[in-house]
Amino acid sequence: MSIETEASRERKSFLERERTMEVERAKEGQEHQEGREAAAMERADILVREVKNTKKQMQNILLHVQDVLQAIRALRGQLELAETAGDPMSIVRDKAHVASLKAKLSTYQKELRNMRGDLLREQKQLLREQNPVTMWTEAELNSRAERLVIQLLHEAIDEPRTDETGRLP
Repeated sequence: MSIETEASRERKSFLERERTMEVERAKEGQEHQEGREAAAMERADILVREVKNTKKQMQNILLHVQDVLQAIRALRGQLELAETAGDPMSIVRDKAHVASLKAKLSTYQKELRNMRGDLLREQKQLLREQNPVTMWTEAELNSRAERLVIQLLHEAIDEPRTDETGRLP
């Protein structure tokens, strides 16, 4: 944008110089042939300088455009590399940590399933101690203990439901 403002400033200064020259000529009031030829030569010199300046500005603008296009290509290349390079190291570490936690969880769940018989015996004992007055039959005691153990196992073993991204709802 600064190149455009520079070009407009140069055009304005060129027009101002021309006006100044015309005003000076008008003040003098002498319009003879020699004066006209000199003014024409002066004007030609000004136009030659303007042409050179304009060509130089165009070259600068084209170079600037090429630089910008190269920078854009480089940025696109960098972004493409960043996208295809894979996950950042922290994400890789987090995924590995999650995998190890899942393995531990699986081990704990298997252990709980294997302890089911022991849990049933412990639950029956707890029910007897908590309700010494209540006289349950062995079937009722087994049924209540079974429900409590199943509830405990479901809470411990069943994985919470997650959405596609692995987040809890």
